[in-house]
Amino acid sequence: QAVAAQAATGEEDANADAVQNQAEAQQLMENIRECLPFMEAAATEFGAANEKINEASIAKAIENQVTAIKNLNEAWELFFDIRRLIEITFRDENIINSGIEAAKAQPAVTSQIVEATLQPQQKNLARCDRLANMLETELAKTNQPVATEAPNPNGDPSNDAAQQAAEKQRLELAQTILKQIVVHLNSADESLKQISQREPVDTSEETDESAPDETAEASETEDPIEKDPELESASLQTEEAIKKLEELRRLFFSLIEHLRDTAQRQSNLNDETQEQFDQIEPDSESELAQQLGPFTARQEQLKSVSDQIAKALAEQAEQAANAADQQRPAGGQPPDPQDAAQAAEKLREASQFVDAAANEMDSAKNQLTEIMDSSSEPASEPDQDSKKLESQPKDSAMELQQKALENLLNALELLDQNQNQDQQGQQNQDQQQDQSEQNEQEQRQQQQQMNAQQLLQMIRDREAERRKDKQQRAVGAGNVDKDW
Repeated sequence: QAVAAQAATGEEDANADAVQNQAEAQQLMENIRECLPFMEAAATEFGAANEKINEASIAKAIENQVTAIKNLNEAWELFFDIRRLIEITFRDENIINSGIEAAKAQPAVTSQIVEATLQPQQKNLARCDRLANMLETELAKTNQPVATEAPNPNGDPSNDAAQQAAEKQRLELAQTILKQIVVHLNSADESLKQISQREPVDTSEETDESAPDETAEASETEDPIEKDPELESASLQTEEAIKKLEELRRLFFSLIEHLRDTAQRQSNLNDETQEQFDQIEPDSESELAQQLGPFTARQEQLKSVSDQIAKALAEQAEQAANAADQQRPAGGQPPDPQDAAQAAEKLREASQFVDAAANEMDSAKNQLTEIMDSSSEPASEPDQDSKKLESQPKDSAMELQQKALENLLNALELLDQNQNQDQQGQQNQDQQQDQSEQNEQEQRQQQQQMNAQQLLQMIRDREAERRKDKQQRAVGAGNVDKDW
């Protein structure tokens, strides 16, 4: 009876695996069929670009190449896994939110900006549909029975069941969060559509030239920008969607991955801020307020993310401080209290570094806002505008951004050291683990993670290249290749 029961269980497992494999194969074929039009369009555009190059029409060739690359990106995205699809949705929703914030600051071009955000918003909704299907597929795997035999003779089958239950709980929570995201995205989409369907307003005849003094007096006492209810609603809904997407990211990414991503994004923002200041001409400084708007929004968002990371690290530090008393593995040596204390101290120091980075980000955002405000003020003297930027705290803003990045990298380096020590301790405890499995795990870690030293070196190389570029432009050396 035991042999018959085991055989029946094995047959059920095989049938379940076959159904699961068939579902995955079917999804793969659907993705291939969906990506074929993009691949064909890319091939056509590359062919057209080749013809334009032969005709020496370089500008038109570049247009074809850009269109081809866009089609390749569309095809590539169809094969993204859950993590990458969450990331690209999160990235694009932040871009949409930045556009909406820019529209709030520039009512004259609201309709154009809103039109530009409609398609990306629809695309994010489609991505959420794909995420829902992928989560459902992964959830179905957790409903399969756990193997009766552990792959490791020293392993505990109950651990596999516990891990499967935890994974199921994570996926179910992800489904709940995703539904909330879709609600916010749909609400924002409806508000954007309402704005896009409005009739254009002609304000050319609204100015009463017969009473210029009254107009000037009114502009000093009233808010010059009237809030648009639909635009405010779209802004609120996209912000709520971003918050939920951040929750979704935390489910699928480790804390150190979030910190690494934040450092990379801060580095990019530092470079773009410097480049923006370098490009400002003396006679166009009044446009700086509009150009810096998205930068302040991005800095505010990075500050919010850093606050969350600092809080999470502080919580982990507290847990690590109590680890020696809480962990007493059966049949093994208890953890070294000194190691636990060292791990807690590094987590605490990392939390302090990230918290300091968040404060510097907030100060940098305030400095950028001050620059925007003073740049938007009218010049009282003819030569005042050309001197205005020199008196603005742009150097202070960039210094604060750089300090924030350095603090993030310091925290990242501490966590990398902590992680390496944890991995070494785990390897010492799991000497009986299969060597091939260890090698595969190490390869995955090497492929997925970039340590703090590599990231710091990359940032330094890019900074050196940027300075070289700036110096060559200053002496009239001509165009040089961008660092991207």
